[in-house]
Amino acid sequence: MNGPVNLLPWREARRTACLRRWSVRFVGALLAVFGISSCYYLKAETARRIGDAQYVAETRCTAALQAARLRLQARRLLWLEAERRARLRDETRRWQPALQGLAALLPERAWLTQIAFQQGALSLTGLALNLAALAELEQSLDRQSAFLLSRTGAVQQDAQGRWQFFYQLTRADDDAQAD
Repeated sequence: MNGPVNLLPWREARRTACLRRWSVRFVGALLAVFGISSCYYLKAETARRIGDAQYVAETRCTAALQAARLRLQARRLLWLEAERRARLRDETRRWQPALQGLAALLPERAWLTQIAFQQGALSLTGLALNLAALAELEQSLDRQSAFLLSRTGAVQQDAQGRWQFFYQLTRADDDAQAD
């Protein structure tokens, strides 16, 4: 028979191989977990950075749009104001020849003390030195074409002997526009 066999070195080699194998498996598992965690972290960090960049970009776009909207509103208000002034200027220009013609019709002995325009009617209030000047004024108003004589008010004599008169006229082209 053979002598006793010492299995201790074989067991030691086997145990070392087993420890090495399990160490490799354990370290491999740890590396896999670390790798997967790192990938997840990088993915989450990238998504966060993209979200932050989008938020900053949207905030800047919103601020730029707000500033542009304010500029456009200011420009629109300026344009509307210029448009309103142009309409008033055109209205004044449209009335100017008619009023100058009306002033030319006034006899020397009659003058206007008040001119008012309300609700499409031009009201003339004035004084005349005598009834002849008043009759001449009324005939002139009937003959002119810019205004139509719509109403004649009461004629009164004041304390100084002047005749107070009141006429209400409508603009002839306003009547044509209304039709």
